[in-house]
Amino acid sequence: MALSEATYGTNGVMDLLRCDVWRDRDAIPKKLIDATQKSGFRMLSIQPAPTRGARHIRLHSWYFIRHLHPGDLFRALEDEGRCSSTLRQSIQEAMGRQKVYHVVVAGGEDDRRFVPPGDFKTAKIVFSDFLNNLHAICQHAEELLFDQRQDPEAIRQVMDNPQFDSMLKKYFESGDMKRQQNLKLVGRLGGNLLHTCIEEGHLDTVQLLLDSYTLESHPQAPWRVLAEPLHPVGSSGTTAFHAAIIHGSDQALSKLLEWAELHNHDITGLKYIVEREPGTEQPVTERNCLQVASSNGELKCYNLLAPLFGKRLKDLVDHVDANGPSSEVIGRPRLSLICPRGFLLKRFCLPSEDWKAVLAGVAELKASEDFPRAASIRIRNVNFQDEASSDILGCLLDACSGLDLVTTMTCTFKTDKTWLALLEVLLQRLHLVAGGGADLTQLLPREVNLVSPSRENVAEEQEQQQSDRNAARLILEYINVACVVPNFLGAQLTDTQHITRFSEFRDHGYSLAAAHAVSTSTMVNVFVNGQLSAQEGELADWVHSRLFLKMVSMIHSKFFDTDELLAKQLDDPRDVVNPAAASFLRLTLGAWFKPLETAGSHSTHLWQFWGEQLEADDEKMRQLAPALDFALELLLKMREVLDYVLRRAFPKETSLAALLHECVPVGIRSRLPRFREVLEELLVERPAPARQRVILTAPASGYQLRPNSLAPR
Repeated sequence: MALSEATYGTNGVMDLLRCDVWRDRDAIPKKLIDATQKSGFRMLSIQPAPTRGARHIRLHSWYFIRHLHPGDLFRALEDEGRCSSTLRQSIQEAMGRQKVYHVVVAGGEDDRRFVPPGDFKTAKIVFSDFLNNLHAICQHAEELLFDQRQDPEAIRQVMDNPQFDSMLKKYFESGDMKRQQNLKLVGRLGGNLLHTCIEEGHLDTVQLLLDSYTLESHPQAPWRVLAEPLHPVGSSGTTAFHAAIIHGSDQALSKLLEWAELHNHDITGLKYIVEREPGTEQPVTERNCLQVASSNGELKCYNLLAPLFGKRLKDLVDHVDANGPSSEVIGRPRLSLICPRGFLLKRFCLPSEDWKAVLAGVAELKASEDFPRAASIRIRNVNFQDEASSDILGCLLDACSGLDLVTTMTCTFKTDKTWLALLEVLLQRLHLVAGGGADLTQLLPREVNLVSPSRENVAEEQEQQQSDRNAARLILEYINVACVVPNFLGAQLTDTQHITRFSEFRDHGYSLAAAHAVSTSTMVNVFVNGQLSAQEGELADWVHSRLFLKMVSMIHSKFFDTDELLAKQLDDPRDVVNPAAASFLRLTLGAWFKPLETAGSHSTHLWQFWGEQLEADDEKMRQLAPALDFALELLLKMREVLDYVLRRAFPKETSLAALLHECVPVGIRSRLPRFREVLEELLVERPAPARQRVILTAPASGYQLRPNSLAPR
């Protein structure tokens, strides 16, 4: 839907209600909130960002939505004595112009299992509002600001556009304008515009942001703020000053210090959080900017800061770290060797932007004395000028075999031919490991994230479409094999370009479903064989136990289209849940339990057999049961939405309960008590058909994901 002043907000009902109360939070009647929780359609959602000042992780919550009729609103207003004849008439006219949908997001008090142990900073109702598509502004900002971050003049032109300014104002006013940590500013979207430009070395853009788009530049128009140099970001409270030091950009730090001096800001009190107290999340160990520069070996940054802290300058000649970050490499094509805790071990700057240079660089890193301590290799900032052949990609995977991860970051491929070659090589190796012909550590790293956007089309449109269909076929094949390779933690096989093109296929959403199922198909492997995140600290175990909730919340985040709902003015919000969600569930659930297809005589000890197939220890399998039980139980709570979607996608499908009865083996259900109890109650109400095997593979010419059906369409 095109972004315009006619579509980026609601129809004014919320503005009418706000004018009728003292506080914004009282605008929507409480009775209306309670009614939406009782009669609205529910989906699991996840916070777009952690709650600043409360915790550093994103929490899940219930998202309720319903189409609101005037009578519903009038009854709720009458209950509070607010339904004057004037307000009633204004609301009637506004709701006559555009349908209104009420959204309620219920937090941790609604289900304490959504909240970490000892965390009491939650509310029963996190959010209540009438649906708008202000998030489309986020997408617009990504395109017009973030995608052009290398071009400061392009950013200036966008910000000079009156319509874009109006949209930014509307977005800003839709948030909590009284608390600085909750402000809705487009510069905070994505990876934070200022921090991203510092990391990637776009110094001209950094200068523009500091000169023209800070709060000091627009005290009366805060919605125009794109850069907040003093604002702490992330669990460590990283400000732009810390970011410049961490990324070794003394030039960016110099610009930031000039800005701070111009506006009389004291930066000596800015703290970088190194460690938090378990449970309370209060900072235990903090460092100021000078201490961060010293601990990171950034002597140029240290000397820029030293006068502010009353310290003597250090002699750069005596403190040279050839391996440490420096402004000379920021933004340059390079390889990084990373240790298990995420710290840099060694860097190799690439002499040219081609695949042979990458292979030579990887060989150099592999020959270094640091390689035995490495966990991953990052390929950064490479705008590849050539295609990668299957042989080159094979050599790259050989060199990275045994590592935890090989990944590209801020890279671009020439065309999708490299992407297709990668899919083919990856599949060949996975099939070899799955068939017992080789060990995973001999052929692959445990995780492969080598997909990057392509800057050129393959050729003709017809050839591009055929290329995409071949890729979709390979991705389905990947889902079928990756889930049965123990210790393989998955691969990133698609980016936003691919997903957008897949969504346009006329194949009932099967390709789109497969593109999203790539990230969920290996979740069981990740759970039992993956490493806990060091960034989560004491909460790592709790966060890990909620891993499968990502799949459940993807129904809302990936398949529910609010833009379409507002554009088409539909009575039933479920009509804009993409039918591809049904295929996504089939693919994911089929992949999770595929290792059990060969159980045979082991069917009476299915859980133990599953653990053996996954090569998981007893403790991991013990932890797997409650984690899976919780996710599947929540999935069943979404049955009002998913029953509707399943019947639209597969007319013969009776219900979500029937699908889960079909996909989750009886021998596994015995370990999932809460899920089993709810499932059995639903099956008594509506018996499921006989269990059938779910087949994941499909021919490229068109395919169905129904049980036992591979008939080309």
